[in-house]
Amino acid sequence: MKKYKGIHLYININNLNSIIKKDENNHEDLRRTFHALDAYTWALENFANEISGLAIEKFTTSRYHFYIQCDEVNNERQISSIIDLIVFSKALAETLNTIGKYQSLKRFTIGIGMDWGQYTEYSFVDNETGYEEMTTIGSPANRAAKLQSKCEDNKVLISKALFEILSKDVKTIFYGNGSLSSELALKYYDLTVYETTIDDLQSLVSSTYANRKESWLKKTKEHANATNLNDIQFFEAKAKIDFTNLSLKNSKWMDQAIILFSDIRGFTNRVDTSDLSAVKVLTQNVLCGMNKSVRKEEGVHVQFQGDRESALFNSFHGESKSNIVRAISAAMRMIDMVDDNNGDRETNRLDIGIGCAVGVIFATRIGMRGRKFNVVMGETVKLGDIAEDDVAGTSREGCKTEIAITKDVFSLLKKDNSKQAKEYVGLFKKRDCNGKEYYISTTGYKEYQKKCDEESQAKNAERARNNYGIKPWGK
Repeated sequence: MKKYKGIHLYININNLNSIIKKDENNHEDLRRTFHALDAYTWALENFANEISGLAIEKFTTSRYHFYIQCDEVNNERQISSIIDLIVFSKALAETLNTIGKYQSLKRFTIGIGMDWGQYTEYSFVDNETGYEEMTTIGSPANRAAKLQSKCEDNKVLISKALFEILSKDVKTIFYGNGSLSSELALKYYDLTVYETTIDDLQSLVSSTYANRKESWLKKTKEHANATNLNDIQFFEAKAKIDFTNLSLKNSKWMDQAIILFSDIRGFTNRVDTSDLSAVKVLTQNVLCGMNKSVRKEEGVHVQFQGDRESALFNSFHGESKSNIVRAISAAMRMIDMVDDNNGDRETNRLDIGIGCAVGVIFATRIGMRGRKFNVVMGETVKLGDIAEDDVAGTSREGCKTEIAITKDVFSLLKKDNSKQAKEYVGLFKKRDCNGKEYYISTTGYKEYQKKCDEESQAKNAERARNNYGIKPWGK
């Protein structure tokens, strides 16, 4: 297994959810948002493709994950290229608002998270389905993603590890963020944070940047004007979602759809203190288990995001059970997978956090021709992300492996008249977190089935006792 050292970078559209809300309220569709997103991703990828050694791992909901190999020394070219890309991302966002068809949209705001360290590349392969997906394993991707999630508009957050390999002139524009460092220390044992603004990086762009920027901004306007708004179509999903059939001209929307996120707990620290080869095997096994759990319950895989699974459960004609029951069943099967992995082991145990939210979800595929990424968007996706990342496994007294569902998911579960849904209601307990109401369960599917079998046996025994000594009619 090849191991590399390099920078992992997330460029995020911080306010995409509010852009979607405004566009939907103003126009009752998302043609402008998706059209602008197509222009943004097209230009950013083309600009990035000119950077030698830079790889694009994924586009996930609102953010691009880039990475580039570089060592502790002789990294000036790679870091300069990264600075060019960051500065261009903001210039591109500002240019979009000057294009006529996008002027009713909110202006895109950008936030950046970066880390440096050891990682490996690997291709996830599911032999049963033939599905294959490229991803990376290593703490830089996880830490960069966490930094990006905390990043305000026009800010760049980097780790101490990256800060220490920067040249003196680059270091001078960064300063320590003590409050955020203290906050993240609760989850990461060493993640000192440094920050700057995208504007302050502009003084450090390369000598070729200005011409490249002007060229690609001009091409972006041409690309945007070449596609009419009416070419962007949204259709209600009445069948099980199939991402291979989706595009900007054939996107889907779903009402009361379930988004599920499942994530390995403590993964970054595990990577930092373990052999990457062993972590790779563990990740492969866990992702396979998550994926099988989703498929077992007629869910749809969206993306792997490092050590994380994202999946979608929409209602469709002919579904075996309601999508809410299927989503929770998949989550419970993931708990079984964790239990099977841990066995009787007392140390180095695996834990996962699972979060579910329900509501309107938009699904499409984004990216350059020949490299498209499955994408789901909307406020529901953000709520599912929060349930997994900030709620599941956060109780001081509770188990690290938990299912966290939003209040809306629990309400729908209570309204479901199926026997299984009514049984699932009793498995969840209320927990207030950050002023919001969630419901938590630690029950696996095998435990649930065992409980059902025991209750059934008890009822049969009770019936037998009640009928004891009574002769059948006619005898």
